[in-house]
Amino acid sequence: MAKYTIIFKFLGVCFPIEVEALGPHEAEIKARVEFSKLMLERSRIIGTHKH
Repeated sequence: MAKYTIIFKFLGVCFPIEVEALGPHEAEIKARVEFSKLMLERSRIIGTHKH
């Protein structure tokens, strides 16, 4: 397995996601999943701290 860093740009902010994968296609899929989890977690945190 090789290490890949996929960078997502979201609202002007760059999020580098590091994944281990067999190839670039698999790396992109894994990174998208990780990015989705990250965004979900962030929205949950933001959602719970709203007044």
